[in-house]
Amino acid sequence: MDPLEACLNAGDWDGLAARCEQAELMAASSGKTTSPEICSALLAVYLLKRDLVSAKFLWKRMPASYQGMKDMSQLWEIGQALWKKDFRSVHVKLRVRPNWPQHVQPIMKALLDSVRREVVTLVSHSYSRISASMLAGMLGVDDATAACNELGWTLENDFVQPRKVCSEAVSLWMENKKRLLTLTNYISALEN
Repeated sequence: MDPLEACLNAGDWDGLAARCEQAELMAASSGKTTSPEICSALLAVYLLKRDLVSAKFLWKRMPASYQGMKDMSQLWEIGQALWKKDFRSVHVKLRVRPNWPQHVQPIMKALLDSVRREVVTLVSHSYSRISASMLAGMLGVDDATAACNELGWTLENDFVQPRKVCSEAVSLWMENKKRLLTLTNYISALEN
């Protein structure tokens, strides 16, 4: 079994990224161009890991012929929507292409799940009430009722009352926010 395929089947996204990066370096050192499959898999993994800066640089160093490919351009459109935190557009762009090539299909499924988890966490911490249609758009579903039932959120008169969901990402974000506040206070004290 191909090492890339083994990482893909195991869901080892870090390993897959490392192997794709290694393949890209090997191709560059021998004066060749990396295959479009490697580039698209690496771009998809960067999006999944939210390493949008690396995704952008990969896009910029990619040959123009690869950038013109349908799969690659659709991946980059998703990356741009993630950069803007436009979750509705991310879901629309993922729906436009339900059948990704086999070498990126599992990554895109994991990306969809990851975006949904991120939206649930953000909504639960940011809203005390949100319209069901807005929530449905952010989650990429037609009707928010099933999602509300699954999450234990209250749905009344077309408005959702989310409950807080704790996750590592939110905990890290809150910790970083506290550190930034401490740093700001420290710098303010030094300036005064």
